Amino acid sequence: MPLRLFAVVLFFLAQISPLTAAEFTFIDGRADPPVNGNWVREHCNMRMTGEVATGDTERFEALLAKHANQVAGDPELLGNPRIVTLCLDSPGGSLAEAIKLAEAIRKPRPFPRGTGIPFVATRLEAGARCESACAIVFMSGTIDGWEDPPYPSRSIHPTARLGFHAPALAIGGGNYTERHVNTAFDISLQSISSILRVLHVGEAPDGTPYGGTDRWIEASLLEAMLRTPASSMRYIETVDDAGRWTIPVSPLPSEGFDYLSAWRACLNRLAWNTHRPSKMFKTTPDAYSVSEAPKRNGELRRLIVIVDEMSGQMCEVTLYVGGFLSVNTDPTLEYSDEYKTLTESGKARKDNMISGYASLWVQLPQTTLASLAPDSTPQPSAAASAAPISPDRLAPRFGGERVMLMDHNGSQMAWEAKGDRIWIWYYTPRAGLKGSGVVPGTLLFEGENTNGQIRGTARRFSKKCGDKTYAVQQRPASSGIVLEGQYQGRDSNCQSTFKWVPDTLVFEFVEAAIPTATAAPDTPTPTPSPTTPSTAGSALSGRVKVTGVSTGLILRQGPSGQSAELGEVPAGTTNLSLLSCEPSIDAAAWASASAARKRVLLAGSWCSLTYGGQTGFVSGRFLAPQ
Repeated sequence: MPLRLFAVVLFFLAQISPLTAAEFTFIDGRADPPVNGNWVREHCNMRMTGEVATGDTERFEALLAKHANQVAGDPELLGNPRIVTLCLDSPGGSLAEAIKLAEAIRKPRPFPRGTGIPFVATRLEAGARCESACAIVFMSGTIDGWEDPPYPSRSIHPTARLGFHAPALAIGGGNYTERHVNTAFDISLQSISSILRVLHVGEAPDGTPYGGTDRWIEASLLEAMLRTPASSMRYIETVDDAGRWTIPVSPLPSEGFDYLSAWRACLNRLAWNTHRPSKMFKTTPDAYSVSEAPKRNGELRRLIVIVDEMSGQMCEVTLYVGGFLSVNTDPTLEYSDEYKTLTESGKARKDNMISGYASLWVQLPQTTLASLAPDSTPQPSAAASAAPISPDRLAPRFGGERVMLMDHNGSQMAWEAKGDRIWIWYYTPRAGLKGSGVVPGTLLFEGENTNGQIRGTARRFSKKCGDKTYAVQQRPASSGIVLEGQYQGRDSNCQSTFKWVPDTLVFEFVEAAIPTATAAPDTPTPTPSPTTPSTAGSALSGRVKVTGVSTGLILRQGPSGQSAELGEVPAGTTNLSLLSCEPSIDAAAWASASAARKRVLLAGSWCSLTYGGQTGFVSGRFLAPQ
């Protein structure tokens, strides 16, 4: 029997749809000098948008070679190897091609490296998404200095969405033998092996080692990726995610540096050095845990943190005059150094630290990245606050697909959602918040709607003491949304009072403002209440079939990969009636769409259908119209 799995294609998709080649564009050869304390490259020289497809690597390399002579050397690196920054915005695509593209970025550059093909750093801009196969390309970003070996160079904006999941085998219909199944299994293993070879081990197919001693992807991240089903997504969402897996985040807000900052930086770095999650069992150190150390040349402040008194584990945190922060988790200490217990004034002292990648180290690990996004939007005047709402200004800011207008204590809020994810941010802050650091676009809450229960993290704002995050969850209410939680109080010196203060956040819906991205521009799509999973979605006609899975498609209680399982729809099941989708799909757009376009519409939603007497939701990525 001839082998019939030549049609097997390994996808690493945020959506299963006919692939079109990614688009590469060259912007310019300018290289912005890094900001003091931040060596992250934020200026895009090239962009890649769209799905990763066969032939993209050749197109990328041809474009890079064509513009090699236009790429300026970084003025801060004084003639070091030339570097371009590739900015990505892609839902995924072919894993095999993504690995080829990653290897083209990761592989060594010939000497002399001041000429020829530039090194390629990778970057996700504000609001960009890079999921599935794109994430493999992102992790490959590489640069080096004149004397330094190559090292990873990739970064994300706090509002960007970087997502990983396990690969999926897209197999055409037909009957397969054991040999066919084994072949498909081998293809999957070879793909994972290639990721390890290029990004973890760091060597060419013939075993020749690539330069650099770093790992471009850690085994713990690969493990998290493989544990995430192809129908779901593991996003880099928190400070701990980014720090643990060496994914720089920039820009970050400037932070005040004090003894608490040193404590957090040490605990985070000790965990992240071994790529483990930072537990942060205590949010404040014991009185004896942080000591002042003598300053050395160029230092503004030097603190010694006693992490474990029994083992003698210590950590040295240094803030330099220029605002740079360094953390040494294995310091060599001089016996002549005199460490002094911090006085109350020493504890209250807060030095300015220049914003940079080190700002991530001093954050609580559970802090969401989106909440750290700086916003330079000016505070609106009273007249502007009373101005009519412009729907265009209510566009999603954090990767959501729909936005609703709400009221919260006199502030106009935007309720943004995508699937079970929820973000609440200030659209027009009330006048009383002036001076608190709250501006239009400031994030107040981020969390999830799990089986009709909203949980997440809220923020309290203080211009003097900085923001404070705390956990909240929904309680039943006759109208609107009510979230409750407790936060630790702070005194006039911004120190913890060790007392828990109850807090209640009340939101009343005003109007639905933005339809989903697939709706007709002038036709608002009704948005269901976010308090419970909805099956009301768009009224779609037609039947669909299950495709792109090798066993079965999980039927869930709600439109989320975290919702409870109700059953399984076998692979290849046909003639299923589509009831609705979340986010909703415009019925008129659906009716006029081609089969390929319908698959794209389905891929962005969870869709409701009935199978085996159970009605629930399945991922639209694995449905196709009949």
